[in-house]
Amino acid sequence: MSVRDSASASSSLIVRSERGGNNRGRVEWSYDDSFLELDRPLEALALMHESIATTVGLGRQIPSVFSKSFNALSPHVRDSTSGILIGAVIDVTRRIFDALWSWISTNCTVTATFESGNEAFEWISEWLAQQPGYTSSRDFDVIARPRTRTLSSIAVPSPGMSALYSKHSAPHNDGSLAQYLPSHDNRLWMFYGSRLMRVQRSRMSMKEDYGPGYNIEKITLTLFTFSRTALHELIEKAAQEHRARDLAEIQIHIGDQYGNWRRLSSKPHRDFGSVVLEPEVKRQLLEDANEFLGNERWYADRGIPYRRGYLLYGTPGSGKSSSIHALASELRLDIYIVPLSLKTIDDSVLADLISNTPDRCILLYEDIDAAFIDRSAAPPVQATNHRGESVEKSGVTLSGLLNTIDGVQAQEGRLLFATTNHPERLDPALSRPGRMDVKIEYSHATRWQAEQLFRLFYPAEPNSEKEIMDSYAKEYADTIPPGKFSVAHLQGYLMRYKGQPKEAAKGAKEWIEGELAKLGQ
Repeated sequence: MSVRDSASASSSLIVRSERGGNNRGRVEWSYDDSFLELDRPLEALALMHESIATTVGLGRQIPSVFSKSFNALSPHVRDSTSGILIGAVIDVTRRIFDALWSWISTNCTVTATFESGNEAFEWISEWLAQQPGYTSSRDFDVIARPRTRTLSSIAVPSPGMSALYSKHSAPHNDGSLAQYLPSHDNRLWMFYGSRLMRVQRSRMSMKEDYGPGYNIEKITLTLFTFSRTALHELIEKAAQEHRARDLAEIQIHIGDQYGNWRRLSSKPHRDFGSVVLEPEVKRQLLEDANEFLGNERWYADRGIPYRRGYLLYGTPGSGKSSSIHALASELRLDIYIVPLSLKTIDDSVLADLISNTPDRCILLYEDIDAAFIDRSAAPPVQATNHRGESVEKSGVTLSGLLNTIDGVQAQEGRLLFATTNHPERLDPALSRPGRMDVKIEYSHATRWQAEQLFRLFYPAEPNSEKEIMDSYAKEYADTIPPGKFSVAHLQGYLMRYKGQPKEAAKGAKEWIEGELAKLGQ
């Protein structure tokens, strides 16, 4: 048996196995060419063990015993033993790597999970949709692009898109009807700065005792780092970018039957001046809301609950919803709609919705009269919403609603708005001061409103004669009988004459006569 090193400067260990007459030999393993020339691997292993032991001064006794014992075995047993030992080595190696990976995953990573139904899910979805590592997935789900941007519509841009489909662009500005999202349970690897990051989308089905159940989407981020600081920075960055984009729009949220808010749509800001209301009504509404939002300390010092309620009532199409939209735009507040007319919304769900409402927002109970008519727990009856459509009575009780307005479940720091076409249907307990502090009536259009609406549709341009436009506006307003038509009704007429103020003014009298005839007047 001989073992020789290559040149001292070389990193190659050469051990050659060569048969001799005494059934002894040498084993050669060259690291340089990665080639192992063996007939009997375990015999070679024994010879290597012997050579290494000799080199470190252990002598030849232990390897010799091992080699002799192994050589005494039959070839079949030696081959079987070789396979077993090789498998054992592979298994031990795998276990070592598994243990190492488990230690790294436990001690060298931080993980954050984002669930749909929470605004943070939208932060991270929008941020990921702008990352090249996320958009380059080769395994994706395809869904139809919705007409409006909602929480579930944030997706990886379709092929050829240069940027994320954003709220500031048209819904189909790239001509694509599809969205491409990385598949569920598909792990994506990307970098956040210099740190490795793993991203995984998943979906969990939730079963309901009654009903079809629902799905929860999850995004899990795992960042390979010892500190949580980097992950905190990523989340804060995503939130700030999301909110910066939101400044240009009002976010409309609606509650679901599980007590969560989901985004319904995004709307551009509306100029408060575009709402055709009597000046005193607009001034009162805006000043009162501004005063409330700027006096939180005043309420706290006097122990008064920091809440404010507004009841907007009157004829359909008179501008109640438009006023709320314009006020939200002026105050930079999002709108959260409580769908009281849904049978699936009961007192428990309503309490969950209110507890999840942010402190600076507009909480809207639209068509509050359609939810219930009195305090009784009678079977469902038919009511109508602001469009005159029949809706079934809500599962919310009056006491449950009152608790969310000024009871222990009520949230502070938000503006509560309730709208109704039929104030006479409301229980007096609902509209008393302390719950509905400000009541504003919306009636059919006056002649002043008709004139202002005409001027809004046909503003006087610098190169036009203002006197002519004023005469058209007055001619139109003089034909409108006050208190007969809603602002929405008059707007519908003007929509027929876009850019044609003269025709709109001249044709108003004939149109009014036809509409009055329909009403039998």
